[in-house]
Amino acid sequence: MSYIASCGEFRRHWLCAILFLCPSLWIAGLADGQTYAVLHNFGDGPNDGAYPYSSLTAVGSVLYGTTDGGGANDEGTLFSLNASGGNYNTLYTFGGAGDGQFPLGDLIDSGTTLYGNTQAGGASGNGTIFSFDTVNNTETVAYSFPGGSGGQTPTAPLFNAGSIFYGTTMAGGSADGGTLFSFNPANDATAILHSFTGASNDGLDSRYGALVPSGTTLYGMTSYGGSSGDGAIYSFNTITNSVNVLHSFTASGGDGFYPEGGLTQSGSILYGTAGLGSNYDGILFSYNTSDNVYSILHEFDGTDGENPVGTLVQSGSLLYGMTEDGGASGDGEIYSFNTATNLVNVLYSFDGLDGADPYPNTLLLLNDTLYGMTSEGGTNDEGVIFSLSVPEPGTLTLLGAASMTLLARRRTLALKSRLFAHYRFSQSTL
Repeated sequence: MSYIASCGEFRRHWLCAILFLCPSLWIAGLADGQTYAVLHNFGDGPNDGAYPYSSLTAVGSVLYGTTDGGGANDEGTLFSLNASGGNYNTLYTFGGAGDGQFPLGDLIDSGTTLYGNTQAGGASGNGTIFSFDTVNNTETVAYSFPGGSGGQTPTAPLFNAGSIFYGTTMAGGSADGGTLFSFNPANDATAILHSFTGASNDGLDSRYGALVPSGTTLYGMTSYGGSSGDGAIYSFNTITNSVNVLHSFTASGGDGFYPEGGLTQSGSILYGTAGLGSNYDGILFSYNTSDNVYSILHEFDGTDGENPVGTLVQSGSLLYGMTEDGGASGDGEIYSFNTATNLVNVLYSFDGLDGADPYPNTLLLLNDTLYGMTSEGGTNDEGVIFSLSVPEPGTLTLLGAASMTLLARRRTLALKSRLFAHYRFSQSTL
């Protein structure tokens, strides 16, 4: 936490100096502010949350979410906020004997109950599935992962398939490569359906993306595994409990690799992103399940974002997403991708003061407004909740971008080297 805070302090001083020397950038920030609004700065009190590594869930006009840190025990919180802004409330603080710790992954709505994961805590300290009653604001640990072959560290969101939930863990299983499991909320029964092995015909390390359903098939991604060890798109048959690798990412040949988000389905087409590509800035791709054709649709170059994160959100022919880095200040961006033209349009560049590094979060679209969170930045550098109205004004893309390109690239090159080093280190330890 202290390292993150020190980086944020440096960023604030750096940004203020740039704004003082280049007042035109301040004007660009005001132009962005006409559609972008910070709804809450995390870290505003001893019981407030900090560092949200999840996404927002809407129940009517109320937004719910979790934070990885903060709260009375500094082990995460569950909060609510009106979609119109205001009335922010910390509803629950995680921590204590047997409770979950460090929630990660989206909440899913099931009547008056929300379900979610914590990556640690529980009876064995290996993570939990919890429920939260929105009527009386009470939390219950529904299941504690035992570790080992029973799975551990659930970081991806649960998927609600009617009476059964499906999810994945990042670790555990028979080969310690993560698992795919089912959970029955009626009796809290959990079953391990598949253990990822990292073999050429299997994935390894399923991280932050939810599973996507299509009949009796679920689609997902792993960050490693596949024929090259660089990640995979896979399908899972819920009848036979079998995994089939549909595409193996590779760090060579211009393909993307190291995907961490989830897939978005539109008919027979799956859309997704990978954090690294041929220039290590990341890619946006499609996979056609009807003819098994994989296509790279866009390669990010830093100026239009770098290291895409989360799962894409679709509205008509537009997909909305975020990047962890890149943009005018190097703090990440919100972008749209037009599936008809294969063009990316930058909607907003974070500048640190209004949010930074939305890793690994996904946007939420309600009517004509995008809602989301950043894991850093804001007045306390502990993350923000924001809103951005759409459709996007075309003038926002160019304001201030040209004068920041050189500085942004110098900063993003350093970030890129850090991510690539992390990737290679992770590969060497698998």
